[in-house]
Amino acid sequence: MRWHALPFLATLAVAACGDGSPTDEGRTEAASLAITVQAGDNQFVAPGSAATLQAVVRDGGTQRAARGVRVTWTVIAGVGATLAPPVTFTDSSGIATTQLTVGSATGTYRVQAAAEGAVGPPATFTVTATTGLTLSGIAPQPAAAGDTVTLTGQSFSPNPADNLVLFGGIRGVVAAATPTALRVVVPPCLPSRSVQVQVFLGTLASATLPLSVVGGAGSAPSLATGQVLGISDRTGLECVRLPGGQGSAAYLVVVQNAAALADRPFTFQLAGLAGGVGVAARGFFEARATFLQTVAPTTSFATAWENRLRETERALARGGTVRPTGARPAESLLLAGCTRSPAIGDRCTFNVLNAQQGFSQVTATVRAVSAHAIVYLDVNAPAGGFTDAELRQFAATFDDPIYDTDVAVFGTPSDIDGNGKVVILFTPVVNQLTPRGSSSFVAGFFFGCDLVSPRSCSGSNQGEVFYALVPDPTGRFGLTQSKTRVLQTVPPVLAHEFMHMIHFNQRVLLRGGGDEALWLSEALAHTAEDTVGGVFLQRRDSANAALFKFPDFRLGYAYLENPSATTLVAADGNGSLEERGAGWLFVKYLIGRFGGDVPGRLVRTTRAGTDNVTAVTGTPWPVLFQDWAVALWADDAPELASTPLDRRYTFPNLDLRRVLGQPALGGIYPLAPTGFGFTDFAASGTLPSASPAYYLIRATSSDPPPLSLSLGGDRGAAFTASASPQLAILRVR
Repeated sequence: MRWHALPFLATLAVAACGDGSPTDEGRTEAASLAITVQAGDNQFVAPGSAATLQAVVRDGGTQRAARGVRVTWTVIAGVGATLAPPVTFTDSSGIATTQLTVGSATGTYRVQAAAEGAVGPPATFTVTATTGLTLSGIAPQPAAAGDTVTLTGQSFSPNPADNLVLFGGIRGVVAAATPTALRVVVPPCLPSRSVQVQVFLGTLASATLPLSVVGGAGSAPSLATGQVLGISDRTGLECVRLPGGQGSAAYLVVVQNAAALADRPFTFQLAGLAGGVGVAARGFFEARATFLQTVAPTTSFATAWENRLRETERALARGGTVRPTGARPAESLLLAGCTRSPAIGDRCTFNVLNAQQGFSQVTATVRAVSAHAIVYLDVNAPAGGFTDAELRQFAATFDDPIYDTDVAVFGTPSDIDGNGKVVILFTPVVNQLTPRGSSSFVAGFFFGCDLVSPRSCSGSNQGEVFYALVPDPTGRFGLTQSKTRVLQTVPPVLAHEFMHMIHFNQRVLLRGGGDEALWLSEALAHTAEDTVGGVFLQRRDSANAALFKFPDFRLGYAYLENPSATTLVAADGNGSLEERGAGWLFVKYLIGRFGGDVPGRLVRTTRAGTDNVTAVTGTPWPVLFQDWAVALWADDAPELASTPLDRRYTFPNLDLRRVLGQPALGGIYPLAPTGFGFTDFAASGTLPSASPAYYLIRATSSDPPPLSLSLGGDRGAAFTASASPQLAILRVR
């Protein structure tokens, strides 16, 4: 199931700051940029073939990915090579990509990538065009696992690291190399059997030859049902034995990219090789059982808009002039005809961000006042909209439970205008933010611009303001919006955006901190919705509980349909539903494991992202990510119904499978691992940073042979130095 409408999310297109002009889609300034190779250096291809090159641009000081930077690619060596395109721009992960097609001649081709305005040298790539890769012999025969064999052939690279040698899909270490011979260590965990050996040089592959292997004596992990083995050591990843002869044995295997930064994807291959004397050698790649499939993320106008708003706030937090909490500036809402303690019927003028990325001035009338809110309605709102009673109910709901809950969990908001309240402004300018025909819409937003001086953001209202759309049943200002829909969608948005308002105060105004990582900021805002929904649930108000909690359930469901395609640590970008679902599930897990004060501790600090999380939890990021990834499947798994699990592999505060498997979401828990038996198999794919891939390996006979597992990089090669691979193995039965 794919969910496209997001009526509950508040979002905002690129906003204005500084002189009032909008930022350039979050583009990073080039003051201290540096460009380096991301992927594609030292490739080998056939003449006339294409090679993909990737360079990454980061801020030299913060190492933050630089988005929207112009990168120029130039061939500096090699005849007849072409680049398509020769000019690219970095994506949200700071990565620029092009295709090099080498000429018809063999030899070395070199390419440089230069980032506009960057300091330091350009990134340089080498691609070699070659032919004639052959494998003609292997000696000795048979060979014992762990021994060194000699492979003879043609067109090997004299650099040992360039040659990839696979034994039944498991990589052997090349100890020495010449153009005609390779000295290779047979993987020590190979079982006794015949395997196919193949040599790869970049995209070039030799034919295969069989090798009879006498299996090593490596030990298999001794796991009781429910126990987890975590492996991050690269030597350990290359060879893991699962014991056979266990009848109904089953293991969950979770491949993980544990990178803490968003621009660290890697390609992997998980290979399984069954043991047993007399097993026939097969062409490993012919026996490949499956590839890890990925799907495009589900994005919406609403989520993309809010992400760009938060990006603009990040710029304000990094470089804007802010005033300390409690200091009322000379410029304030009072200058616009507002009073600090307004009465029903009083009018005030506001600056409201508009669809043209500027600000519209609107006049609004006070319609309700409560302990913590002043509700204004734009004089241009369509007639026949809210009643006074409905607007009073908005104010009452904000007071309790939204205000009380968010403040108790996250901390206090600012009071820049000195009125002790938050303005809730209903205006059709918010309706106009969403283009006609959109499948999602902006329901409301908070903008940190209002909490800084007009010198930093010209549209600042110098007060705490939440903006919301109005009922518009005829679609005069954009999409048709019934009163019922607005009444249902705005309160959860208010809880979400009030957390952002508190966050800005606690982080920027009170502590002088910079911006929080986008993924964690949004995860905390969705936690606010869920937490307020929990208060309604405690009060047995199931209707309101569903309005606040169910949207997050939908996000979590969307993520778990294909977690291997989504990064938890998104830096910016369009803000897919899956990314938000991952963030909500992660913070929910942290609360269940480390306590209900975790969200507030994450807010009341100047630390950011994974550094913030590890400091609050006292747990290293790779360990924390692995435990969460296992818990996403293991919590209440029917296969483990009678098995006690360590608390770190559970969600004690959420009945995960019941909630995300309810009929309203599709009736089945969405996380479904790819299944294999104790037989030869391979699975491969590309994992973005902080993402897992799930496999369930079950015995298919009463006496299965042992199984050797190997996790490697692309086609089983060694992982690059920047990669963060991990493997978790959970004994299921």
